[in-house]
Formats: sequence, structure tokens, C-alpha cells
Amino acid sequence: MTTATEALRDRYNDYVTELQTLNESVNSRVLAGGEGMSSEERSRSDEIQRLAAETREQYEASMSLDNSTLIVGGDEARIQEEINQVTERAQEASESNRAIAASLGSEFRQRWEEREAAQMGNFEQMSGPTGRSVKLTFNMEAARNLAELRGMGMSPQDFVGAVRGGEIPIVARNSQGERDVRLYTMDSSSMGPLVPDYWDESLYRFASYIGGVMNAGAEVVPQGNINTVKWPRISSYADALVIATEGSDIETQTKAGTTDLMHPETQDGVETFETTPRPIRGYSGETDELTRSAPVYTRFMILLRGLARALTLAKESYWHNGTGSGQPKGIMNGIPSARTYETDDGQTARQPPRYDAIPQLLSMLDAEYHSDMRPGSLSSLMHSAFFYRYFVGAMDAEGRGLYPHLMMGDSRNLFGTRTVFSHLLEQGLTDNAYPIVTGNFYDAYLIATHGGQEVEVSDDTRFLQWETVYRIQEYCDGNIRDNRALSYLRLTDS
Repeated sequence: MTTATEALRDRYNDYVTELQTLNESVNSRVLAGGEGMSSEERSRSDEIQRLAAETREQYEASMSLDNSTLIVGGDEARIQEEINQVTERAQEASESNRAIAASLGSEFRQRWEEREAAQMGNFEQMSGPTGRSVKLTFNMEAARNLAELRGMGMSPQDFVGAVRGGEIPIVARNSQGERDVRLYTMDSSSMGPLVPDYWDESLYRFASYIGGVMNAGAEVVPQGNINTVKWPRISSYADALVIATEGSDIETQTKAGTTDLMHPETQDGVETFETTPRPIRGYSGETDELTRSAPVYTRFMILLRGLARALTLAKESYWHNGTGSGQPKGIMNGIPSARTYETDDGQTARQPPRYDAIPQLLSMLDAEYHSDMRPGSLSSLMHSAFFYRYFVGAMDAEGRGLYPHLMMGDSRNLFGTRTVFSHLLEQGLTDNAYPIVTGNFYDAYLIATHGGQEVEVSDDTRFLQWETVYRIQEYCDGNIRDNRALSYLRLTDS
């Protein structure tokens, strides 16, 4: 907001305050048995209202000028750029979704288009003075699932064929534990609207900008209810079969070169873990200036951006640090010592990670996690500041870059792992901190989600700040599926 616009707003507020003071004075006098408004007071009241109306018009005109390209400069320009990027990506996906809706029949397409249009109308009503009873619902999960299906090569025709057969294609594990497309009997309570609309896509795209466990590749599955569901977790792998000596007890044979018994069970050890979707919530505010100046489409996109960030940041805080007691269990809870690489450099001050830090973490993962056929991919999760400071900017004693491809901006690839950022991990050199988590997050972490996202509005919470608050909630949970799929770097001193 420019200085001129701020001055006009302050002047308008002064007029409003003066008018309120005058009215309160007259009301108090009348209640005490005195006279009503005098001719001088009435004249001053009319004058204040005229000046306030003129100042308000000037203020709104100035705001429109400030916001002719939404907002110019500083952080607002970055928000506008992000909105432009999301708009382009969401429009591309929405065109494909429209074709899917059309292929399912004219009635289905009509309902899809009506819902897309209704969302904008509902927001416009919700953000007005009488829209407090309106609730917006989104299905970000359907947008994410459809994006993954496209990434796995599923064509719109295959998707339509499955739906016509009464089934919903969902990216999930097959019986061999590999990422695959599975077909579930349609259940509107678990999936919400079948084909995501433009606004579902926009909310999903904004959320995808927030780094963390989900972006690192965690498995996301729809859960049909909010009851507790048990999931299998492999606790131990069976030994390989052996060549048995005829007539001997196979249990008494030993591993080659050792005295250890083989115990050649063919079944892996399995235990269970639980998920219970709970409401995770966030909120975003819309200022009075934005309400009066920006077009409704821009306001809606800014709101979706804020809500996506608020909700995703709230979820990631649990997926990182949740205790598992009445809340999701995070990846930083109960870190196994067998999967921890400690960097004891013997120095009084902490030293940057050595060149072999990531390879050491990778060496702690079982061989199967490195297989090209393993679902998901290997990722290294860390704070962006840590990555740029200690990897991109890492130098040897001669001042040469240790990771030249990173310094040239060619890739964020670290020893075959995909670098993913998380604001919740350590960004500096702090003793006993865990700044890097490396592994196969698809195997390591499961996110269960139920239903969609619900948005409601209130103008009471930040009334004195001239803001309307929109709150969002989603029922979901998360738990560690396989902690052997992750390894952790720990910063230590001797």
C-alpha cells in the first residue's frame, strides 16, 4: 500500500471515530433526560459523513490504482507470480478433467461445470455481509490422485472406462508392495467429487509448493471412515531358502561361513500400525483493502493460496514431529539408532557435513531400497538454508566447489537422491540436531486422508484488524510404515 493510500485510510478512520464520538455523546445525553441533537451537531454530523464518503471514494480509487496489477513490488509480487504459475498449471489440468467429465456423459459434465461455477459464486457470497452460513468444500486429494495417475501413464480413456465400471482408480500398492494403480468400488464418502474441478486443482497446486514429508514421496491413501484402521508393517525379513541335505533337519543347518542357524522361514515378520483421521486445521485472513480493491477471482486465488499453505504447514508439523498419541506420528519421533549416522568431528565448534554424509546415510539402507524396481524414489529431506549453505556452497581447502553441478544450478541431485526441502528441519550447525533425513519415503510413511477440505468464514476473530478469517480443516492422519526405509544424519561433538 502506498503512503498516499495509507494517509487516505487514516483520514477516513478519523472521520468515522469523530462521528461515533458525536453520536455516543448525543445518545448519552438523551438517555440522561437531556435534549436531542442540536442544529450545530446535526450540521457537523452531516459534514463528517460527507467528508468520510469523499475520503472513502478517494481511498478506494487509490487502492484500485495500487492493485491494478494486484500488488506491485516486494513479497506481493512473488505471490502474484505464484498465482500466475498455479493458474497456468490448474488450467491445463482442468481442461483434461473437463474432457474426462464430458466422456462420462452430458449429465456428469453438466454437474461438474455447475460445481466449478458454484464454487466461485459461493465464495463471492461467503465473502459478503450475509454469507456466513455458506461452506466451501474442496477435494484436493482427488486432484493429487489424478495427477499421479497421469504420471504413471494412465490415459483419460482408461480412467473413464474404470469409472463406468463402477470403480475409482487410485495410485496404491499392489500385492507385491509396488506402486501401482488399484481399482476401488466407488464410495462418495471417501473420495468426494469424482473429477476435481479448477478450484480443487488450484488448492492442490498451492499445497504442492510446501516442502516436507508428503513432497518427499510419502504414500497417501483414502480412508473411507474416521475409525481406527490397522495397516501391516513388516518387522523382519525372512532368511533365504537353503540347500537342504537329504534326511537332515533343515533348522539345524547354518549360514555359509558362520555358526548362525538359517531358520529358513519364507514368511516375513509382520506387525501392525494404526491410523485414525483427525481434524487438522488452519486459517487465512482477507484484508478489507483486498476485499474492496482486487477482483473476486484474484481474491479467491489468494485465499486458496493462504489456506493451502496454512493447512499443509499444520499437517507437516505433525508428519515431522507428531508424538503418535492422539495425533499423527512423525518421522522425527523415535529415531532408531541403527539408522543414525553421527558426525563426530572432534572439534569444539560444529563442522559442516563431510563429503561422505549422504553416502553414509545411503549405506545404512537395506539393498532393496536401492533397487530400480522399488516404488517411489530415494529423497534427501533438509532445510533449504542447510542445502545451499553446506552443499551448494561447500568448498574444499583450495576454494573449489565440492558439488560443482549444484553450483552451476544444473541439478539438486545428491548422490542419486532427490533433494526436498523442509522448513521444519535444522538449518544450521546445532549439536544433537538431525538436519538430514534420507531414504524411500513411499515405504517409510503413510498418510491416511478422509473426505475433502471444508472452508468456513468468520469476521469476528480479527475484527479490530479489519480482516475476514477463513478457516480450513481436513481429516487425516499419518504414521511410520517402515522406519528402516529412512536414515538420519545427527550432528555431534566429542
